[in-house]
Amino acid sequence: MSRILLRAGKSPFQVLSPERSLAVGGGTGVFGANAGNLLFSSAVHRTVSVPGAEVVTDGFVLQSTKNPRRLAAYVDERFDQLVLPFANAFRPSFARYLDTYSELIEHLHIPVVVVGVGAQMGFNARRPDAGPELDASVTRFVRAVLDRSASIGVRGERTAGYLEQLGFPAPLVDVIGCPSLFTSVDGFTVEPRALDASSRIDLTYTGGMRSLVDRSVVEYPRLEFVAQEHHRLRLLLRGEDLDTYDGHGPLGTGHPLYREDRIRFFVDARTWVDHLRDFSFAFGTRIHGAIAAILARVPAVVMSYDSRTLELAQYHGIPYREFTGMPSGEDLSVRELAEGADYTEFAARFPGLAAHYRAFLETNGVEHIWAPGAANPAYDARLAALDLPGPVRVVKPRRFRRPKPLEPIKRTSVSELSALRRAESSPR
Repeated sequence: MSRILLRAGKSPFQVLSPERSLAVGGGTGVFGANAGNLLFSSAVHRTVSVPGAEVVTDGFVLQSTKNPRRLAAYVDERFDQLVLPFANAFRPSFARYLDTYSELIEHLHIPVVVVGVGAQMGFNARRPDAGPELDASVTRFVRAVLDRSASIGVRGERTAGYLEQLGFPAPLVDVIGCPSLFTSVDGFTVEPRALDASSRIDLTYTGGMRSLVDRSVVEYPRLEFVAQEHHRLRLLLRGEDLDTYDGHGPLGTGHPLYREDRIRFFVDARTWVDHLRDFSFAFGTRIHGAIAAILARVPAVVMSYDSRTLELAQYHGIPYREFTGMPSGEDLSVRELAEGADYTEFAARFPGLAAHYRAFLETNGVEHIWAPGAANPAYDARLAALDLPGPVRVVKPRRFRRPKPLEPIKRTSVSELSALRRAESSPR
């Protein structure tokens, strides 16, 4: 039986309360400060869970270890493959984690496969505006990975172009998009839905769009803001604004979205997508907010303000609007955005992109559930049977509740995480 170590905050089968989900990771959450990470890590977990394989999530222990060499020896001994799903990891604020991964990977002897990593840069930039320090960290990381795999999977052409400037051309760099969209490889359609004042609208939000948001909140009383940042989860659980925020914009307690209980947060990918199935439209600046809607077969438009969202939207054929500078959106309306949500290109691209994703996995020796005889219906049945927490909603301000002492977590996962932590912290 093969054993795969997967980079993820938690397993999709690990049931955690919202309070516990936030408390993990020093208060940035089990989802790594952004719930969008749940979508692609859960998708990859499912993809590699072929019958007979054991997939263990690392709880982000690998990137936080102080002893990467020692931990590498443990991983080498216990696992057959390391799979690393990423988002926009090529950015200055993540460079120290890249360096930790590089040192760990340099001491591994098992295959290492990176899935969907991206660079963070300006809308029209060709490389991150971060100087040679980031370039050096990225170069070291990519070189270490390529010594242990056939190629590195990146999320879009912008990232591929950046790596080519650093000396890593195709086919060493393979553009594969975001794995969260490949929950199926058979293709699916996203059809337009009727829109009126009673329609449920999904807002994903980072900043800007103040005029558009405020007007839409009034025009569509059933509009909801599905938040993703750990700060927003803390807002819902504690009713407290950030010290640096005045509370009156769409992200705070003074806004109608908060006062009227129209903010939601999800700590599991499955419940997030299920919640959106009867919505009519989604829009906003969060790419994984849009992807969650697409997985629910709801048309979405991405307000693209940098390379992270732009390269994914362009690769997958997701409708988008250029939104550089985070303007107020005073010249836009929800109806206008919805009328431009044409998913013809998305549907046409999907079969070819899915086939390319499968080929990437196979080239890098990753077994997947779409290979002949490798389907795993028991995985989906088990996930569907879980009693996962529903949406977190606005609550009255109260003291922060301590995490439950016992959570229904698979004991083997707990044991493995404990062993990983002991391995990296044990004395020489």
